[in-house]
Amino acid sequence: ELLEGLGHEVTACTASASEACEIIAREDPDAAVVVVHRDEDHALCLIDELSEVLAGPVIALHGAADAGFAEAAAARGLDALASEPTADALQGALEVAIQRHGERRALTEQVDQLEFALERRAVIERAKGRLMERHGLDERAAFEQLRAQARSRSITVVALAQELTAEQ
Repeated sequence: ELLEGLGHEVTACTASASEACEIIAREDPDAAVVVVHRDEDHALCLIDELSEVLAGPVIALHGAADAGFAEAAAARGLDALASEPTADALQGALEVAIQRHGERRALTEQVDQLEFALERRAVIERAKGRLMERHGLDERAAFEQLRAQARSRSITVVALAQELTAEQ
C-alpha cells in the first residue's frame, strides 16, 4: 500500500524466497522491497538471493531494525533500509537505493574498462618484449615498430600484439 501510494507499481507480493526470486527474475522490476516481519534470518536469505537475481536495488522495510541487522543485510547486498513503515521513509530509502545502485553499476563498468585496458596493455608489453629480444630494440623502438606494422596492415596495435604473442 505504501509503494502504491507513492505511485509505484507493485508487481507481486510473496513470502517464499524461491517464489520471490522466480517472480523477480521473470519480471525484472526496477527495485525489490523486502518487508521484514518476525524472521530476520528469512529476510536476510531473501535479500541475499534477490541481490543475485535483481538488476536493480534491494530495499528492506524493517520497523525494528538494529545495527546488527543493517550490517548483515548490507553484507548480503541490501542497498537501503527504511526503519519506519511510512511513505516518506520508504521513498527516501528507494531514492538512496537507486542512487547507490547506479553508482555501484558505474563503478563496476569503470573497473571492467580498467581491467580490459590492463589486459590490452599487458599484451602490448609482451609483444614489445618479443620485438626487443628478437631485434635488439629498445622499448620505444619496439613500440614504434608495432605501431607502424599495425598501421600498414590496418589493424590495431593490440590485434598485432596478440598475433605476435600467439606465435611460438
